Amino acid sequence: LLGACLLLLGAYYAATDGVLAAMASAVLPGHARATGLSVLATGTSVARAVAAVAFGAIWTYRGSAQALAVFAVALLGAIAAGRMLLMPHLGEWSGTDTRTPLRDKEQ
Repeated sequence: LLGACLLLLGAYYAATDGVLAAMASAVLPGHARATGLSVLATGTSVARAVAAVAFGAIWTYRGSAQALAVFAVALLGAIAAGRMLLMPHLGEWSGTDTRTPLRDKEQ
């Protein structure tokens, strides 16, 4: 079980952290790219910490079923919001967009 958990955690980080940084790099101007990526990493880490504390608090005071239900609903909402926000820009990040990337315009 421990091995499966570590494998899933590794897959999660491989599928999110690098992708998020690549997407942000595509839209950040060159002169602010390092700052933008560090702000993004900090914000993501703070959000993960807040979510972990909230999950633990709900688990402690309401039980495991309630904590899992609340976060399942929150996850579905986050997926829907992310899809709505990111779909208009998918071509910019996938390499299928024929327009000039944003960072090339600003450099």
